[in-house]
Amino acid sequence: MITALVVDDNRHFADSLCQMLNYLDVKTEVVYGALTALQRVKVLVPSAVFLDINMPGLNGLEVFSYFKREPYLADTAVFIVSSETEPEVIEAAMKLGARAYLMKPVSMDEIEKALRDAGLFYG
Repeated sequence: MITALVVDDNRHFADSLCQMLNYLDVKTEVVYGALTALQRVKVLVPSAVFLDINMPGLNGLEVFSYFKREPYLADTAVFIVSSETEPEVIEAAMKLGARAYLMKPVSMDEIEKALRDAGLFYG
């Protein structure tokens, strides 16, 4: 089973994204901040992380950089889900190894395609 950590400071969006992922039979856990994500990922070691860019404290790119340094997360697929449209931010996320950059609001079809393209979804 796919496990996903959803990281977004917007509770409404994060909870909605979890509902869509659950519909796709993805087991989800949500955290509403970057620092909590850094702690929780150590315990969960998810198959996928859906990560917002613009959050208070550490931003999503800083969190992603941390993930990249941790060997136990080497197989974790990171998907950016953000309203950030600046080309340099998108480019930075892709250079870090994001499997997809999904623009908010995101549809279930986009999520399913991203998971499928990453080899995590076959349904």
